[in-house]
Amino acid sequence: MTVCEGVGSEFDWSEPIRLKTGASFVDVLQDNLERWGDYSTSCRRFTDDRIENWVVGCFGEAGSYGTWLGQFGSLAQEGMFFADFSAVSSVTAAATDVQFTDLTVGGATSWIWSFEGGLPATSNEQNPIVQYAENGSYDVSLIVSDGTQFDTISRPDFITVREPVIAPDAAFTSDKTTVYTGDTARYMDMSLNNPTQYAWKFFGGEPEESTDPIVDVTYPNKGKFIVTLQVKNVAGADAVLKPGYMTVLERTQPVADFTADMTEIDPGDTVQFADLSDGGPTTWEWTFQGGEPEISTLKNPLVTYDAEGIYDVTLNASNEAGEGSVSKEAYIVVGDPSSVSESASIMPSYILSPNPATIGDRVTLAFELQSKLNLEFKIVHQDGRLVKTLYNSKVKSGQNELSFNAEMLNKGMYFLLISDDENRRQAIPFIIAR
Repeated sequence: MTVCEGVGSEFDWSEPIRLKTGASFVDVLQDNLERWGDYSTSCRRFTDDRIENWVVGCFGEAGSYGTWLGQFGSLAQEGMFFADFSAVSSVTAAATDVQFTDLTVGGATSWIWSFEGGLPATSNEQNPIVQYAENGSYDVSLIVSDGTQFDTISRPDFITVREPVIAPDAAFTSDKTTVYTGDTARYMDMSLNNPTQYAWKFFGGEPEESTDPIVDVTYPNKGKFIVTLQVKNVAGADAVLKPGYMTVLERTQPVADFTADMTEIDPGDTVQFADLSDGGPTTWEWTFQGGEPEISTLKNPLVTYDAEGIYDVTLNASNEAGEGSVSKEAYIVVGDPSSVSESASIMPSYILSPNPATIGDRVTLAFELQSKLNLEFKIVHQDGRLVKTLYNSKVKSGQNELSFNAEMLNKGMYFLLISDDENRRQAIPFIIAR
């Protein structure tokens, strides 16, 4: 900075004055073209009996930038006396020392400082140190005297107290790290310390770059792909790179599978179903026996069951490579299993023993039929998986027994699922204890 004084064609120029030396380059724009003049200016301060000019300039700091203010005044005029001061920083954190410096022109011998919100609130020192307890903006005023002359200067909102700005710590996450070709993943910034700028790079993704904190990215080709994120604020920058973060699989013929958040519910409850199919299906066809809705094409539908009973669920999952299907019998149990079994009334009277059974026991179902029926007996795991079909044929009226070896079963809960030609169903729960 150079100071120029003069009238008409006669001017005096000072030697260059360095206000602030930058500490690093500036890199805040995505196109890397930094406009240095955006933060530089100068202006005359018009006050009585004062020759004063203020300048503002940009300097590099930690890859970002800061702004420095400079004040220029003339000491050439004899007898000039006016108050002035500065602070080591006009923006500070609470409970931090702020050094004030008297800059009075003309040689003051006494000082009366007033610090709104400050500790101390007043001072008679020439260069006091003040702290501020709470965030906010505060006035500062100074009255000076040399014994014969007085002058006052007040600066509204001269000190701003706020939480310090800390350079960000880059981090991100996504809603999935494995997708199939053509699928979309959502990326979310998780960086600390409030970044204000974002620069993503999604190798193999569409879009390849973004400046938003949350981005949806589609992957058209299979492979493992890098993701990077650079974040910045006025205090600095940080970046994170994750090699092979996103795995993109080729779509294949689906192998259908699903789960639910509950399989034993009360009437009127709602079940959240979730597709677990491999191969990357793009369409889904669900059938919910006893459910509302009975059919759905959503990937993860919600289904309500109003009536007591034991119900099957079927899923057909498909894509351009083919389709897969899975049915889970007696998957949803609505109401108490024992009361549901009785209401089915295929066999109102039965004894299943031992129950609980242990691995290796032979379990026997003794039951009575009022008439001859075609019956099918299946063992179904509580998660809906068919374990084994025991019998599917005619059963005589009167007393009957059906036995099976529990040696083939693991520890857990099962149902002996019984159905007839009239689509009546009865599920008898039993437990393999050990």
